[in-house]
Amino acid sequence: MIVPTVATALILVASKSDNIIASNYFFQKIGNWSYSIYLWHWPVVVSLHYVLKFENTKWKIAGIIISFIFGYLSFLFIETTSRRFIGKLNNVTQFVLFASMGLTVLTLSFAITNNNGYPERLPPKIEAIAGEKNNFNPRSECLGTRKPGDAGCIYGGSNIRLVVIGDSHANAVVQAVAKAIPNGHDGILELSTPACQFSKVAIQNRIVFPAALT
Repeated sequence: MIVPTVATALILVASKSDNIIASNYFFQKIGNWSYSIYLWHWPVVVSLHYVLKFENTKWKIAGIIISFIFGYLSFLFIETTSRRFIGKLNNVTQFVLFASMGLTVLTLSFAITNNNGYPERLPPKIEAIAGEKNNFNPRSECLGTRKPGDAGCIYGGSNIRLVVIGDSHANAVVQAVAKAIPNGHDGILELSTPACQFSKVAIQNRIVFPAALT
């Protein structure tokens, strides 16, 4: 909260025409470029994260400099040029232009949302990693507080050969373990509770393991 408050105070102070900040040529230019700098700083920040350099002070300073340079060039060749071009148009043409731009953005946004994004733009390995967010155990009833006599969940056949004990992570990976079963007769027993509380809950509730395991 301090930074926005101080920034607001500076703006109020700068409203005086004889203020050293408001009348400074350098700060006036920064003010003119500020919106373009703001637009460019975000892709620079994302790029630094992408190459794992965001925590490096030298790269941060370089990122600030790059944002200023791109902001200046964008203001000079895009913002100023566009303002001059649009200023020469009549009101009806301006309305049609902006309406067309807005409709284009809405159409593209709808298409992207309706298609659930365009994951094919990524390399196959990245696409596979991103797809794991939808990979979850559909048997949500298997993850919960164990009760006395609870037999747990069985995957595969009735001949229990392995027990997976743990928390929500165990519940997430148990299906992968079950797929490694070499035949349809053997099975896996899952005993899991959320928040790594299995041992505590097991002791309190005196969980009885199935007879097949004893």
